[in-house]
Amino acid sequence: MNAPLDIPKFSTADVANAAGIPVETLRTWVKRGDLALIHGTPDRFSPGVGRTRQFTLRRALNVVLTAELVRNNLSVKEASQAALNFTDIGEGVYDPSEDALTDESVPARDPGELFRDGETVLVVRFPKGGGRIEASVERLEDAVTTLFSRENKEFYSAFLVDLDAVHDRANSILNKYHV
Repeated sequence: MNAPLDIPKFSTADVANAAGIPVETLRTWVKRGDLALIHGTPDRFSPGVGRTRQFTLRRALNVVLTAELVRNNLSVKEASQAALNFTDIGEGVYDPSEDALTDESVPARDPGELFRDGETVLVVRFPKGGGRIEASVERLEDAVTTLFSRENKEFYSAFLVDLDAVHDRANSILNKYHV
């Protein structure tokens, strides 16, 4: 894990402000257990009596993306689970010398980071006939190709979230609190 992403240092108010939601909304999400957490992350520990909760940058980004997805009519639990695809799961490997994916190269995208070689989007797909949504982090170019492919008819609708913009906005707000 990338250490700067995993150091608890942002207050509930900092994170709520970055997400554009009221502090009480974030407190409710935490209290109800609506935010998905990966086992073993620093965010799983409660702060204790008389101490304030501190969020890591990874979890703050998850909350910001969750709020964005909730504004697009996903439930908090669905949104937080989908956001984990960006904040906690990486993608393949990238060899900049060949501009192609290979087994011997560096990660194409570390968890919580953007792709090095293109615009990064979260694709949320809705299966035909209902059911569980599918979310994945993709390069914009690949997402567009896949979404409009005639072979891909498992999903009738989808929406994209510009992760570059969400990431930049969250970091610019959160950096005001902790440099």
